[in-house]
Amino acid sequence: MVIKDKIVLNSGLEMPLLGLGTWDLRGETCVSIVSEAIRLGYRLIDTAQMYGNEREVGKAIASSPAKRSELFVTTKLDGHSNSYQQARDGIERSLDSLSMSYIDTNVGS
Repeated sequence: MVIKDKIVLNSGLEMPLLGLGTWDLRGETCVSIVSEAIRLGYRLIDTAQMYGNEREVGKAIASSPAKRSELFVTTKLDGHSNSYQQARDGIERSLDSLSMSYIDTNVGS
């Protein structure tokens, strides 16, 4: 069962209304829970640099049967990313940790 309730963001992207927050998940427990959530139909996965689990979240997503395009993956930068270059570098670090080419966002009008 895929959770189908979504909201249309200002950017035009559709974001699932229900998602999995990963703030307290670490190691293989994180990989297992994120994998199971995706199997159960979750399509919004939220992580952050400060959670220290982006690699595990990325591993779970990469090994799931869901296509990346079917998922809405968000992350947050650490508190030191307070300039354009620091934010850009932080995004690159997250993309590398998640082993993804993009994260989903609501940037725009």
